[in-house]
Amino acid sequence: MEQFNPAPRMPVKRRRKRLFIVTAISACAAIGILVPSVHWLISPNSQPAIAAATQKQPEKLTELYFNSPQYLPKNINPKKLTSFSYHVTNQESVKTSYLAVVTVYENGKPRILEQDAFTLVNGANRDILIHFSTPFAGTNLEIVVALPQFNQEIHFRSQS
Repeated sequence: MEQFNPAPRMPVKRRRKRLFIVTAISACAAIGILVPSVHWLISPNSQPAIAAATQKQPEKLTELYFNSPQYLPKNINPKKLTSFSYHVTNQESVKTSYLAVVTVYENGKPRILEQDAFTLVNGANRDILIHFSTPFAGTNLEIVVALPQFNQEIHFRSQS
C-alpha cells in the first residue's frame, strides 16, 4: 500500500514574496480606482461644488411675532376701538411676497379684520398696526394673525 505524501510546503521566503506581490497588485488596483476620484475632488471645476456642500447655508425663515406682547389687550370694551401690532421679517434669502390675514373669533365665529398683501426684500421687515372693535359684551375673543402660504400663525385671547 502506498503512503499519501502531501506536496512539499513552499519555503517561507517564497510565501512572503508571493504575499508581497499579491498585496502590491491589490494596492495598485485600489490606487487606480481611487486616483481618478481624488483627482475629481482636487480639480478646480469641483471646488464650487465642494464649497457649497461643506459650507453651512443660512436658514431660510420668516419671523412673525406680536410687538410688545405684554400689552396685548386682555379686556376689550365693546364698541371701543382697540389696537395691537405685529411684526414680519423676511429671512428667506430672496424677495418674498406675503399675504397676512387677521381674523377675530367671537365666541368661535370668525370675522376677518384685515387682509394685507406686501412684499419684502431679504432682511427687510414690516410692523403692521391693527385697529378693531367688538360690538358685543361678554364675548370670548381669539385674534389670529396668519401667513397662510408659510403655514405660520400667532394668536392671543381676550374678552369683551
